[in-house]
Amino acid sequence: MLDLSFIRKNFLMILTICSNYFMVMLYNLEIKFNLLKLII
Repeated sequence: MLDLSFIRKNFLMILTICSNYFMVMLYNLEIKFNLLKLII
């Protein structure tokens, strides 16, 4: 049987990692967009 508290902790960790990854992606997109605006 699986330990629910273990799953919950891992879920929070995975959620945090995913949100951090998403923020980094958005940040990179924003930088690229600003670079494009500078070039044009």
